[in-house]
Amino acid sequence: MNKIFNHKNFKILFYFIIQCTFFLSFYLSWQYGKIRKNVFLIDLAINFFNLLATALLIIYHYHTGNMPSFIIKSILFILVLSFNIDLYFTYIKQKNKPIYFDKIFYHEL
Repeated sequence: MNKIFNHKNFKILFYFIIQCTFFLSFYLSWQYGKIRKNVFLIDLAINFFNLLATALLIIYHYHTGNMPSFIIKSILFILVLSFNIDLYFTYIKQKNKPIYFDKIFYHEL
């Protein structure tokens, strides 16, 4: 029982919980952009800088030899990268659509 709750395992578990919270913030940001049906450039910038910070932390964990944190952060990076790619494609679709298309063709009669 003592081996399960030793200091190193506790640190890894606590780091995992923090990263899950961090992932939840990315997920909520992504969902909010999709629900709103309007992705702004600032949404892309915020998610890009958060992704950059995640990449820098991956490099840090790799060079310090902290492999459990490196693995957790790498998985988080891949998931967040998929959110950012989806958000970017949504932004591109919105920018290619004429601004008043919905108002012209879908007005209520």
